Amino acid sequence: MIYSMTGFGKSQTTTSNRTITIEIKTLNSKQFDVFLKLPSFIKSKEIDLRTIFQQELIKGKIEVFVGAELVGNAQNNNINKPVFESYYRELKSLANELGETNANIFAEALKNPEVMLRKEDEISEQDWKLISDAVFKTIHQVNDFRKQEGVILATELKLRIELIRAQMAEIEKVDALRLDIKREKIKARLDEVLGMDNFDPNRLELEMVFYMEKFDITEELVRLRAHLDLFVNTMDDKGIDNGRKLNFIAQEIGREINTIGSKANDKDMQHAVVLAKDELEKIKEQINNVL
Repeated sequence: MIYSMTGFGKSQTTTSNRTITIEIKTLNSKQFDVFLKLPSFIKSKEIDLRTIFQQELIKGKIEVFVGAELVGNAQNNNINKPVFESYYRELKSLANELGETNANIFAEALKNPEVMLRKEDEISEQDWKLISDAVFKTIHQVNDFRKQEGVILATELKLRIELIRAQMAEIEKVDALRLDIKREKIKARLDEVLGMDNFDPNRLELEMVFYMEKFDITEELVRLRAHLDLFVNTMDDKGIDNGRKLNFIAQEIGREINTIGSKANDKDMQHAVVLAKDELEKIKEQINNVL
Protein backbone atom coordinates (compact mmCIF):
# COMPACT_ATOMS: atom_id res chain seq x y z
CA MET A 1 0.00 0.00 0.00
CA ILE A 2 1.24 3.47 -0.79
CA TYR A 3 0.46 6.72 1.00
CA SER A 4 0.34 10.21 -0.48
CA MET A 5 2.42 12.96 1.11
CA THR A 6 -0.60 15.27 0.91
CA GLY A 7 -2.78 15.25 4.01
CA PHE A 8 -4.86 17.33 6.41
CA GLY A 9 -6.21 16.94 9.92
CA LYS A 10 -7.90 19.12 12.54
CA SER A 11 -9.08 18.48 16.08
CA GLN A 12 -9.90 20.25 19.33
CA THR A 13 -9.54 19.52 23.03
CA THR A 14 -10.22 21.41 26.24
CA THR A 15 -7.69 21.58 29.05
CA SER A 16 -8.21 22.97 32.56
CA ASN A 17 -8.33 26.55 31.28
CA ARG A 18 -8.06 26.56 27.46
CA THR A 19 -9.65 25.33 24.27
CA ILE A 20 -6.89 23.95 22.08
CA THR A 21 -7.21 23.73 18.28
CA ILE A 22 -4.70 21.68 16.30
CA GLU A 23 -4.34 21.77 12.50
CA ILE A 24 -1.82 19.78 10.48
CA LYS A 25 -1.25 20.12 6.74
CA THR A 26 1.29 18.06 4.80
CA LEU A 27 2.65 18.64 1.31
CA ASN A 28 5.28 17.19 -1.03
CA SER A 29 8.92 17.33 -0.02
CA LYS A 30 11.87 15.00 -0.50
CA GLN A 31 12.86 15.47 3.13
CA PHE A 32 11.17 15.92 6.49
CA ASP A 33 10.54 19.64 6.97
CA VAL A 34 8.26 20.76 9.80
CA PHE A 35 7.03 24.27 10.61
CA LEU A 36 5.42 24.72 14.04
CA LYS A 37 3.29 27.64 15.18
CA LEU A 38 2.75 27.15 18.90
CA PRO A 39 1.35 29.24 21.76
CA SER A 40 4.01 30.34 24.23
CA PHE A 41 2.84 28.10 27.08
CA ILE A 42 3.80 24.90 25.18
CA LYS A 43 7.02 26.17 23.61
CA SER A 44 8.88 23.98 26.06
CA LYS A 45 7.35 20.93 24.34
CA GLU A 46 8.53 21.87 20.84
CA ILE A 47 11.32 19.27 20.69
CA ASP A 48 8.91 16.56 21.86
CA LEU A 49 6.42 17.58 19.16
CA ARG A 50 9.06 17.58 16.43
CA THR A 51 10.07 14.06 17.42
CA ILE A 52 6.45 12.89 17.32
CA PHE A 53 5.84 14.39 13.88
CA GLN A 54 9.00 12.89 12.41
CA GLN A 55 8.18 9.44 13.76
CA GLU A 56 4.52 9.48 12.73
CA LEU A 57 4.51 11.54 9.50
CA ILE A 58 7.97 10.42 8.24
CA LYS A 59 8.44 12.77 5.30
CA GLY A 60 7.03 15.83 3.58
CA LYS A 61 6.54 19.51 4.30
CA ILE A 62 4.62 19.54 7.59
CA GLU A 63 2.78 22.68 8.73
CA VAL A 64 1.40 22.58 12.28
CA PHE A 65 -0.77 25.23 13.91
CA VAL A 66 -1.75 25.01 17.57
CA GLY A 67 -4.18 27.68 18.76
CA ALA A 68 -5.34 28.33 22.33
CA GLU A 69 -8.24 30.32 23.80
CA LEU A 70 -8.89 30.88 27.47
CA VAL A 71 -12.06 29.25 28.78
CA GLY A 72 -14.70 31.08 30.84
CA ASN A 73 -13.26 33.38 33.49
CA ALA A 74 -9.70 32.14 33.17
CA GLN A 75 -7.24 35.01 33.18
CA ASN A 76 -3.77 35.04 31.74
CA ASN A 77 -2.69 38.56 32.69
CA ASN A 78 -1.40 40.32 35.81
CA ILE A 79 -1.49 44.07 36.47
CA ASN A 80 1.80 45.75 37.24
CA LYS A 81 0.41 47.92 40.05
CA PRO A 82 3.42 50.20 40.63
CA VAL A 83 3.58 51.09 36.94
CA PHE A 84 -0.18 51.60 36.79
CA GLU A 85 -0.25 53.88 39.85
CA SER A 86 2.67 55.95 38.58
CA TYR A 87 1.17 56.32 35.10
CA TYR A 88 -2.28 57.11 36.54
CA ARG A 89 -0.91 59.88 38.78
CA GLU A 90 1.00 61.43 35.90
CA LEU A 91 -2.12 61.46 33.70
CA LYS A 92 -4.28 62.87 36.51
CA SER A 93 -1.74 65.61 37.25
CA LEU A 94 -1.57 66.51 33.58
CA ALA A 95 -5.38 66.59 33.33
CA ASN A 96 -5.59 68.95 36.34
CA GLU A 97 -2.99 71.25 34.83
CA LEU A 98 -4.93 71.44 31.58
CA GLY A 99 -8.31 71.69 33.26
CA GLU A 100 -9.49 68.51 31.59
CA THR A 101 -12.42 66.97 33.45
CA ASN A 102 -13.85 64.51 30.94
CA ALA A 103 -10.74 62.33 30.45
CA ASN A 104 -11.13 58.67 31.38
CA ILE A 105 -7.76 58.53 33.10
CA PHE A 106 -8.28 55.09 34.58
CA ALA A 107 -8.93 53.47 31.18
CA GLU A 108 -6.04 55.31 29.58
CA ALA A 109 -3.66 54.12 32.29
CA LEU A 110 -4.65 50.51 31.64
CA LYS A 111 -3.70 50.89 27.97
CA ASN A 112 -0.05 51.30 28.84
CA PRO A 113 1.63 48.12 27.52
CA GLU A 114 3.84 47.94 30.61
CA VAL A 115 0.81 47.77 32.90
CA MET A 116 -0.52 44.39 31.72
CA LEU A 117 1.97 41.62 32.39
CA ARG A 118 1.55 38.36 30.48
CA LYS A 119 1.42 35.43 32.86
CA GLU A 120 3.34 32.52 31.36
CA ASP A 121 1.94 29.59 33.26
CA GLU A 122 3.60 26.20 33.28
CA ILE A 123 1.63 23.52 31.52
CA SER A 124 0.57 20.71 33.82
CA GLU A 125 1.18 17.07 32.98
CA GLN A 126 -2.57 16.50 32.83
CA ASP A 127 -3.06 19.31 30.32
CA TRP A 128 -0.08 18.16 28.25
CA LYS A 129 -1.56 14.65 28.14
CA LEU A 130 -4.81 16.07 26.74
CA ILE A 131 -2.93 18.12 24.15
CA SER A 132 -0.61 15.28 23.08
CA ASP A 133 -3.62 12.96 22.71
CA ALA A 134 -5.22 15.56 20.45
CA VAL A 135 -1.97 15.81 18.46
CA PHE A 136 -1.98 12.04 17.86
CA LYS A 137 -5.66 12.17 16.94
CA THR A 138 -4.89 14.84 14.33
CA ILE A 139 -1.92 12.85 13.03
CA HIS A 140 -4.19 9.83 12.56
CA GLN A 141 -6.57 12.02 10.54
CA VAL A 142 -3.65 13.14 8.37
CA ASN A 143 -2.52 9.56 7.80
CA ASP A 144 -6.08 8.45 6.97
CA PHE A 145 -6.20 11.29 4.43
CA ARG A 146 -2.83 10.20 3.05
CA LYS A 147 -4.04 6.60 2.82
CA GLN A 148 -7.15 7.56 0.84
CA GLU A 149 -5.07 9.69 -1.51
CA GLY A 150 -2.64 6.78 -1.81
CA VAL A 151 -5.41 4.51 -3.11
CA ILE A 152 -6.09 7.01 -5.90
CA LEU A 153 -2.37 7.28 -6.65
CA ALA A 154 -1.98 3.49 -6.76
CA THR A 155 -4.84 3.15 -9.24
CA GLU A 156 -3.23 5.76 -11.49
CA LEU A 157 0.24 4.21 -11.25
CA LYS A 158 -1.01 0.69 -11.99
CA LEU A 159 -2.83 2.00 -15.04
CA ARG A 160 0.44 3.53 -16.32
CA ILE A 161 2.29 0.29 -15.67
CA GLU A 162 -0.28 -1.65 -17.69
CA LEU A 163 0.07 0.84 -20.54
CA ILE A 164 3.82 0.23 -20.54
CA ARG A 165 3.12 -3.53 -20.65
CA ALA A 166 0.90 -2.91 -23.67
CA GLN A 167 3.79 -1.18 -25.43
CA MET A 168 6.04 -4.10 -24.48
CA ALA A 169 3.59 -6.42 -26.24
CA GLU A 170 3.82 -4.23 -29.35
CA ILE A 171 7.62 -4.29 -29.16
CA GLU A 172 7.65 -8.09 -28.87
CA LYS A 173 5.26 -8.40 -31.79
CA VAL A 174 7.53 -6.28 -34.01
CA ASP A 175 10.64 -8.03 -32.70
CA ALA A 176 9.26 -11.43 -33.74
CA LEU A 177 9.10 -10.27 -37.38
CA ARG A 178 12.19 -8.10 -37.31
CA LEU A 179 14.70 -10.93 -37.85
CA ASP A 180 12.99 -12.20 -41.00
CA ILE A 181 12.62 -8.66 -42.37
CA LYS A 182 16.27 -7.94 -41.69
CA ARG A 183 17.33 -11.23 -43.32
CA GLU A 184 15.47 -10.31 -46.50
CA LYS A 185 16.96 -6.81 -46.54
CA ILE A 186 20.51 -8.12 -46.12
CA LYS A 187 19.92 -10.79 -48.76
CA ALA A 188 18.55 -8.22 -51.20
CA ARG A 189 21.50 -5.93 -50.52
CA LEU A 190 24.03 -8.71 -51.08
CA ASP A 191 22.23 -9.73 -54.26
CA GLU A 192 22.28 -6.13 -55.48
CA VAL A 193 26.00 -5.69 -54.80
CA LEU A 194 27.35 -9.17 -55.55
CA GLY A 195 24.72 -10.71 -57.82
CA MET A 196 23.20 -14.17 -57.46
CA ASP A 197 26.24 -15.91 -58.91
CA ASN A 198 28.54 -14.51 -56.24
CA PHE A 199 26.06 -14.83 -53.39
CA ASP A 200 27.54 -16.54 -50.35
CA PRO A 201 24.98 -17.99 -47.91
CA ASN A 202 27.63 -18.06 -45.22
CA ARG A 203 28.04 -14.31 -45.52
CA LEU A 204 24.34 -13.89 -44.95
CA GLU A 205 24.50 -15.99 -41.81
CA LEU A 206 27.45 -13.97 -40.51
CA GLU A 207 25.53 -10.76 -41.09
CA MET A 208 22.52 -12.17 -39.29
CA VAL A 209 24.61 -13.29 -36.32
CA PHE A 210 26.11 -9.80 -36.08
CA TYR A 211 22.67 -8.24 -36.29
CA MET A 212 21.19 -10.54 -33.65
CA GLU A 213 24.04 -9.87 -31.20
CA LYS A 214 23.91 -6.11 -31.70
CA PHE A 215 20.15 -5.60 -31.66
CA ASP A 216 18.86 -8.48 -29.52
CA ILE A 217 16.53 -7.13 -26.78
CA THR A 218 15.57 -10.40 -25.07
CA GLU A 219 17.44 -9.63 -21.84
CA GLU A 220 16.09 -6.08 -21.69
CA LEU A 221 12.51 -7.32 -22.09
CA VAL A 222 13.01 -9.89 -19.33
CA ARG A 223 14.46 -7.30 -16.95
CA LEU A 224 11.80 -4.74 -17.87
CA ARG A 225 9.02 -7.23 -17.13
CA ALA A 226 10.64 -8.04 -13.77
CA HIS A 227 10.93 -4.35 -12.88
CA LEU A 228 7.27 -3.72 -13.74
CA ASP A 229 6.22 -6.66 -11.54
CA LEU A 230 8.42 -5.41 -8.71
CA PHE A 231 6.93 -1.93 -9.00
CA VAL A 232 3.39 -3.26 -8.59
CA ASN A 233 4.39 -5.60 -5.75
CA THR A 234 6.10 -2.73 -3.93
CA MET A 235 2.91 -0.66 -4.13
CA ASP A 236 1.06 -3.56 -2.52
CA ASP A 237 3.61 -3.96 0.32
CA LYS A 238 2.38 -3.32 3.84
CA GLY A 239 5.10 -0.73 4.46
CA ILE A 240 4.21 2.96 4.43
CA ASP A 241 7.38 4.66 3.20
CA ASN A 242 7.70 3.12 -0.28
CA GLY A 243 8.18 6.28 -2.36
CA ARG A 244 11.97 6.14 -2.42
CA LYS A 245 11.98 2.49 -3.50
CA LEU A 246 9.40 3.12 -6.24
CA ASN A 247 11.50 5.99 -7.53
CA PHE A 248 14.54 3.71 -7.78
CA ILE A 249 12.54 1.02 -9.61
CA ALA A 250 11.19 3.64 -12.02
CA GLN A 251 14.77 4.61 -12.85
CA GLU A 252 15.57 0.97 -13.66
CA ILE A 253 12.46 0.74 -15.84
CA GLY A 254 13.63 3.82 -17.72
CA ARG A 255 17.09 2.31 -18.17
CA GLU A 256 15.68 -0.81 -19.87
CA ILE A 257 13.27 1.18 -22.06
CA ASN A 258 16.14 3.42 -23.22
CA THR A 259 18.31 0.41 -24.05
CA ILE A 260 15.50 -1.15 -26.07
CA GLY A 261 15.09 2.15 -27.89
CA SER A 262 18.80 2.27 -28.76
CA LYS A 263 18.59 -1.27 -30.16
CA ALA A 264 15.23 -0.93 -31.89
CA ASN A 265 16.36 -0.07 -35.41
CA ASP A 266 12.70 -0.13 -36.42
CA LYS A 267 10.20 2.74 -36.66
CA ASP A 268 7.28 0.78 -35.20
CA MET A 269 9.39 -0.36 -32.28
CA GLN A 270 10.70 3.18 -31.75
CA HIS A 271 7.13 4.45 -31.68
CA ALA A 272 6.22 1.96 -28.96
CA VAL A 273 9.33 2.98 -27.00
CA VAL A 274 8.33 6.66 -27.17
CA LEU A 275 4.86 5.85 -25.85
CA ALA A 276 6.36 3.74 -23.05
CA LYS A 277 8.66 6.62 -22.09
CA ASP A 278 5.71 8.99 -21.99
CA GLU A 279 3.88 6.73 -19.55
CA LEU A 280 7.02 6.41 -17.43
CA GLU A 281 7.32 10.20 -17.16
CA LYS A 282 3.75 10.33 -15.88
CA ILE A 283 4.66 7.67 -13.33
CA LYS A 284 7.66 9.69 -12.14
CA GLU A 285 5.49 12.78 -11.70
CA GLN A 286 3.06 10.82 -9.54
CA ILE A 287 5.84 9.22 -7.48
CA ASN A 288 6.87 12.70 -6.33
CA ASN A 289 3.72 12.68 -4.19
CA VAL A 290 4.23 9.18 -2.77
CA LEU A 291 5.37 8.97 0.84
